[in-house]
Amino acid sequence: MYQYYVRSLGTTPVVIDSFINLAYTKKMNDVGSATITVRRDHPAVSALALDDEIEIWRQRNGSNQVDFRGFARGGAWRLANNGRLVYDIFVVHEMELLRRSINAYKAGLEAASQYTNFAADTAMITLVSNNFLNATQSIANSHPRLTQATSKVVAAGAFSAFGSRVATYGAAYKNVLSALQELADVDKSMFYITKVSSAWFFYVQPVTVTTDRRATVLFDVDAGNMQDGELNQQRVGEMTVGFVAGQGDGNSRAVEVLTTAARNIGSNNYEMMVDARHLSSSSSLQAYGDGVLNATRYRPRLRFRPAQLPILNYGQHYFWGDVVTARLAGQSFVQRIMQVTVQKNAQGETLDLGLEDIP
Repeated sequence: MYQYYVRSLGTTPVVIDSFINLAYTKKMNDVGSATITVRRDHPAVSALALDDEIEIWRQRNGSNQVDFRGFARGGAWRLANNGRLVYDIFVVHEMELLRRSINAYKAGLEAASQYTNFAADTAMITLVSNNFLNATQSIANSHPRLTQATSKVVAAGAFSAFGSRVATYGAAYKNVLSALQELADVDKSMFYITKVSSAWFFYVQPVTVTTDRRATVLFDVDAGNMQDGELNQQRVGEMTVGFVAGQGDGNSRAVEVLTTAARNIGSNNYEMMVDARHLSSSSSLQAYGDGVLNATRYRPRLRFRPAQLPILNYGQHYFWGDVVTARLAGQSFVQRIMQVTVQKNAQGETLDLGLEDIP
């Protein structure tokens, strides 16, 4: 079993190894969080300051690793079930740095608020460089950047362009994290922040570079490493026919009707209206409508909690972002670990995974 401890790197460093409960979640391309519950008189209650850096360490058999890094953002007093007063320390994942800034450049500025004929991954690097690489830099027609002395500056890490899909994208006044998430969807890429020495670096890479362990990591009830498994095959909410309405009014409005044999039209006819008034050409309406319909298409969903076993456990045999195989009721799924949630208390360690199916 893994042991856990929490370390703060603030003005008053403190180690938390006697917590009541520890829970944290890491998310791919998003901001996770952690909650550390301590007794009322724990030194951390008074020692932690806003934005103190927090590290959560996992250790086993002499091997230590930081599994979560973030920043203290206050906490809450509450009465536990036993009537004791406890304090919950709240921590946001380091990816939250990307959510703190708005891309405050006026519309129409190429490579600042507008990206025309840019590969999506290159646009992401440029977006981060504009907003974080130099907190005092100024681009014409931008708003002044307000920077606190304690702000963390995120630099763009080493980068080799890999994007093949070209994005034309407007980012004026968008939240930086939201813009990065939208651009990542174009190329199905993964972005993250990591600390090197005393600085944070931003990286973007193809999601396919995560380790593919589908042949060696198998979750199966018969193997004893799958808990609370559920294979959901409900077909509620799927749409199979799209009336995609583009520009124009009345009889002159452009409309494309999307039907495909793959959606079982006739025996499984569910219609929806798709508002695409920002588009006019037949090809653009069809492409947009396909995207909307595909988001509702039927997909069997397998969800489960992994059991931590000596021969298969998180942090040793598989990791956040890996590709694994799961099997239930005779059906196999190849899935990517998009999210990891860990909880540790006196009752032991529990683990939950957020999974994305890979076609």
